[in-house]
Amino acid sequence: MKAIVVGTGLAGLTAGYKLRKAGWDVMALEAGSYAGGRSATVSDSGYLIDTGATQLSSGYTEYLELCREAGLGDALVKSSQIVGFARDGRVVEIDGSSALSGPLSPIVSLCSKLTMLKTLFDKMCLKPRLNYLDISANHVDDDESFRDYGLRRMSREAYDYLAAPLLRGNFVSNPDRATKLEWFSITDNFAGQTMMSIHGGLTALPGKLASQLDTRLNAPATSVEQLGDKVKVKWLEAGSERSDTVDACVIATRLPEAMAICPDYARIASPLGVKLKYGRGLIAHVGFRKVTRSKAIGVFMPQQEHAQIALVWMEHNKNDECAPPGHSLISCYFDDGCAENCYGMSDDQVSTIAREYLERLFPELAGQCDMALVSRWPLGIPYPEPGVYREIHKLRQQLLPGDRIQYAGDYFTCTGQNSAIHYGKKAAENILGQTR
Repeated sequence: MKAIVVGTGLAGLTAGYKLRKAGWDVMALEAGSYAGGRSATVSDSGYLIDTGATQLSSGYTEYLELCREAGLGDALVKSSQIVGFARDGRVVEIDGSSALSGPLSPIVSLCSKLTMLKTLFDKMCLKPRLNYLDISANHVDDDESFRDYGLRRMSREAYDYLAAPLLRGNFVSNPDRATKLEWFSITDNFAGQTMMSIHGGLTALPGKLASQLDTRLNAPATSVEQLGDKVKVKWLEAGSERSDTVDACVIATRLPEAMAICPDYARIASPLGVKLKYGRGLIAHVGFRKVTRSKAIGVFMPQQEHAQIALVWMEHNKNDECAPPGHSLISCYFDDGCAENCYGMSDDQVSTIAREYLERLFPELAGQCDMALVSRWPLGIPYPEPGVYREIHKLRQQLLPGDRIQYAGDYFTCTGQNSAIHYGKKAAENILGQTR
């Protein structure tokens, strides 16, 4: 049996890997120059830099299981368990390994913390019980923005300095317009989890999976069409159009790309395509010849603290191989809301904004910068406005497990590496189930 996988992010590579293990002949088509999608790692001046997705947690159960299955279990390591929230120009730290650190932290008042308990009660009342791998199951509750819900159920202080920064860091965009279901998802996904990383950077797993497939780089798919019990796929490679007719195909791209190459899918997915928008990713990675005093793995940024930077990630506290000994590597994720201005800036201008702020936030780094790199993602993270999970639910009702074309994009639930692997695995299972 032969299959073609379109897209070599973790969703596509997982689907291809599972099919290959079942004895299928699998070709993976990648439009870009490397396999891994938005999990990319580069080396620069002795720094090991994850330029897209950056973090793992023990809650990523399917990611960790796939690592072990692929022989990378020993490469998984624990990161710092401390997270920070910026307020009034300083970092307030919370130790995730201590149950009392959060309740006793001074980031917001005790009264404000108590108001947030109401949101935990609301999550417990959801029917069915919320599963961040399938948020569309709770589509009937996708009826309110996070801002409206947050200001109704928690204090303004808790919203501005704790809840909103968490969502802003997750989507690197203004969280006000996000659906309230994302708040429940984040608390479900990260609360009580151990932060982790992997040796070699986040390309380690996709690199391992891609090596076991017939992976074609710089080979964008142009057309996918189901013909009875076969699928015809066309793609460009080495300047020529090629095609093959196979037993099944997994389209594991972002939604706009999937709709562009498969007209039948565009017809049923267009309502979601109107609702779901992708933000532009803009990240400044800055290296310093000194280690920060802070051991936090990341700092979540209220908009009141910095209008442009949404998240600060301390890569050297994630994994000590990310920076040379005695150095710091920090990634600043820019808010998509300022992309109109910042995205058009030069790399030097973007990195200067990041460096100057980091030197204010961590004064020990002043004058110690020795590396700067800027990453740009024209299609970054899907932004889930209220109602988006209603449309996802409608779309999923029209997709059949028995179809020879399966979809495994990043838009079926909250975006993330674990979610990608889950839907890649599910696509492969659907194909194997219909061909046994």
